[in-house]
Amino acid sequence: MSPGNSDGDQDPISKNNWIGPDGTESGPDVPEDWYLTYDGPAPVVEDVYDENYAVDRGNGAVPVDFYIKKWGVPEGFGKTDHEKKWSMDQPWWKGRDSGMGDDDEAVILKLDKDFTTEPISVIGFIALSIFTVPGAVIFGGLGVWLLFFSIMNPYHEDGGLEGFFCFGIPLIFVGLVSLLIWISGVIKERLRVQHSRDRLTFQATILGLGLPPLRGLSLLSEKRRLSEAVYLETDKDGDDAMVHGRSSEGVEWELDICGVVRGLGESENAYNPPYQKKAREIAEAIGIEFRIGVEEKPETIPFGQDREFISDAWGAVSGTIAVLFASIFCVAFLPPIVDSVVNLTNLLTGELELEAQQLANLLFQMSFLLVPLIALGWLFKKFSVHRLRVQHGTDLLIFDSTFRGRSWRVKERRLSESLYLRYHKWTETGTDSDGNRTTTTHREYEIHGHSDEEGEWKLDITSMVETFDDSTKMAREIARAIGIEFRRE
Repeated sequence: MSPGNSDGDQDPISKNNWIGPDGTESGPDVPEDWYLTYDGPAPVVEDVYDENYAVDRGNGAVPVDFYIKKWGVPEGFGKTDHEKKWSMDQPWWKGRDSGMGDDDEAVILKLDKDFTTEPISVIGFIALSIFTVPGAVIFGGLGVWLLFFSIMNPYHEDGGLEGFFCFGIPLIFVGLVSLLIWISGVIKERLRVQHSRDRLTFQATILGLGLPPLRGLSLLSEKRRLSEAVYLETDKDGDDAMVHGRSSEGVEWELDICGVVRGLGESENAYNPPYQKKAREIAEAIGIEFRIGVEEKPETIPFGQDREFISDAWGAVSGTIAVLFASIFCVAFLPPIVDSVVNLTNLLTGELELEAQQLANLLFQMSFLLVPLIALGWLFKKFSVHRLRVQHGTDLLIFDSTFRGRSWRVKERRLSESLYLRYHKWTETGTDSDGNRTTTTHREYEIHGHSDEEGEWKLDITSMVETFDDSTKMAREIARAIGIEFRRE
C-alpha cells in the first residue's frame, strides 16, 4: 500500500476507511498485511498489545518483529519480553521518523554475552580420573574405615588414638586431596553478562552439568547487578582478573573471574594464552573501564551516607573442602553414636543390664555425639552471611546473620551511641606432653558505645570482618563509615 498525497486525492477502497496520516488509507477494512506494501515513514506507535504495535494508520496494527526490523524500536517502548527478543541486535531509535530525519539519534543496544570455559576433553577426563579417582576412593575409604576401627577398638594395637591420628586422618587427607584435584580439573566456569536483566552472574559447575545428583545446582554461583560494575582490573599478565563494583547502598564488591579469563585464554592459545585480550573483551561486553595493574580504588564514600558491609562468601574449592572435612567426622563417629543410643534405649527400657565399667563405656561412646554437633555448628557458622548496616538516616547500627536466607541473629544499636571500634590481637602458647609448643593467634573486632539506659555496650563484628583478606583495613573502613575512632590494642 503506497501512501497517497496529503491533499486527499486518493479515495479509500471502502466507505468504512479514510485517508490517514501521510495519505495512508486507514480503517477497519484495510488488509491485515497492509504494512508489507507500505513505503512511507515509520508509523507512530500508540501502544503495544501482545505481539503487535497499535499504530496511527493502516488497520491500526503492525507486528512487533516487523516494525523493529524495519524501523527499529520506537521511542518510549521496548520493555516487554517480546520486544526485547527482537531488539537485542537492533538500534534504539529516537524521534518520530525513527532515524530517517536529521534530528534523530540512534543508540546501539548492548547485547547479552556468555563467556564459558571449554570443558575438559574426553581423553583428559579419562586420564585425570585414572590418576585421581582410585586414590580418592582407596585412600579416603581406607581412612574412614580406620577411623571407625580405631573408635570401636580403642585398646587394639592398630586402633585407639594412634590408629586415629597416625593412619586414619593422613589417609583421609590424601583421599581428599585426590578428590579436590579431580574436581578442579572438571570444573567448568561461566560468566553471564545480561544487560536485558541488569545481571552479572558467575557460575562454577562440574562438567557444566551442575552438582550431582541435582542437575543445574552449581558449586558456586554469584550474582551482581550489572549496572553496579565500575571497572575490571588485571595484573600485567592479565590472568588475575577481578570485576570491581559498588552497590546503590555504597558497598564495594569484587567478583573474581580469574578462572574464566584463564580458561578462555588457554583454549585460544595454549602456548601463549591471550589473557589480557580476553579480560578486555569481558570489560567491553559489560561496558566498564579496563585497568592494568592499577591499585587505586573508587573514590571514598562521603561520611554520613548509609553503608552496608557483607561478609565474603566462601569459594567453590574452600566450601567443598569444608563440607567434605566435616562430613568425614560425622560419618566416622556415626556408628558408635548409633550403637550407644541403642544400648541406652535398651537400658532405660530394662532390656539391658550394665555393670559400672560398661556404663562408663556407654557414657564415653555417647560423648562422641558432640563431634558431629560441633562439625555441623562449625559449618553453620562458616556458611552464614554476616551483614553490618550503618544507617545514618535512621540512627541505627544493625548487625545480622543469616543462613540460606533465614535470619538467626539480629542486633541493633543506636548509631549516635557508638564511641570507637576496638581491634584486639593476642596470642596463646601451649605445651603438650612431649614438650612441643604451639602458638595460636586470636583477633577480635568490637564496636563500643554508651547508652543512657543500658550503660556501656559492645557489638562483636569479628565473624564478619575476619572473612575479608585485609580484615584490619576493612575494620578501619567500617569505623570511618560510622564516624568513630579506630583503636588498636
